Amino acid sequence: MKKLLILTIISGAGFYALKRYQKQVNAMPNIEY
Repeated sequence: MKKLLILTIISGAGFYALKRYQKQVNAMPNIEY
């Protein structure tokens, strides 16, 4: 049960970070990869 909770928190944080990152990329379309 504890493992599932930790996994949910990690995946949620990763999803939030990805959304923020995509917003930054959209704001700066000339970014270099």
